Amino acid sequence: MPIAIQVLLLIPTMDEEAFIWLIRRQATNTQAESGCGHLHVAVEHAEQPGSVLVILTDRPHPQGWSQTNCEFIPVKPADGLPQEVKVWQMVSTQEVKPVRPSDVAQWIRQAVRLGWQPRLPGITFNVQIAGGRAKNILERGVSIGYAEDRKLTPHSNSKC
Repeated sequence: MPIAIQVLLLIPTMDEEAFIWLIRRQATNTQAESGCGHLHVAVEHAEQPGSVLVILTDRPHPQGWSQTNCEFIPVKPADGLPQEVKVWQMVSTQEVKPVRPSDVAQWIRQAVRLGWQPRLPGITFNVQIAGGRAKNILERGVSIGYAEDRKLTPHSNSKC
């Protein structure tokens, strides 16, 4: 049974609020097998838990696999008509970039700017990290903007 890593993180804000954040040690099936396995971080307020923040990072999961070297291979099926099939090579995650407390602190600040209210009860607030910037993910998989520029333009999400 996987054990989550639990760390108490003090965020340097005016109120010095404390948050608990967790990362699964064991990759989920989706993270390990789909070719888009990234680390996910769950965050909640340490003193007044309310809405949970889920951060979908752009960091590859150490136990993940990715698909590379797509190529077409000619095959001759039983019916004799020449065809080509697409072949993918599955490779293990080569580069592991750790999630540091300073990264989580930055992502929490961005999520708060996007509207996450950690002390109030509510649904899970999901953000996706792309290039160091957090964007809010709505239930239908459409983001509503980036934390830095506060643009409220729709962005499409990948399958991951």
